[in-house]
Amino acid sequence: MARMSARSAAWNSAEFHAADLADIRAISDLASTAEDVDVLVNNAGFSWFGPTADLNPELFAELFDANVRSAFYLTAAIAPKMAERGRGTIINLGSMAGQIGSPAAPPTAQPRPRSPR
Repeated sequence: MARMSARSAAWNSAEFHAADLADIRAISDLASTAEDVDVLVNNAGFSWFGPTADLNPELFAELFDANVRSAFYLTAAIAPKMAERGRGTIINLGSMAGQIGSPAAPPTAQPRPRSPR
């Protein structure tokens, strides 16, 4: 039989906040408008498929911003508030392509935030 504490009974809702996570200012705005965050799920990102030589620097920068910088800066903004309150969970999701390289998807295999195993 499951028991529900008063604390878990209060955790019965979730909010979704949309933001352009490739924009550092948008990340800052998002972090300042989100109040007491209990769970942060870093799942932003996109892929590009093709030979490395065909990937232009502008698109690579967009990939890096969405796949790496967004999680780093959002975590940096939210985690201190969690630490102050003494609770919070950060979940970093990534693609299997980030762990198993493919000649057709070289930028996807570049670093993405991962939780330690």
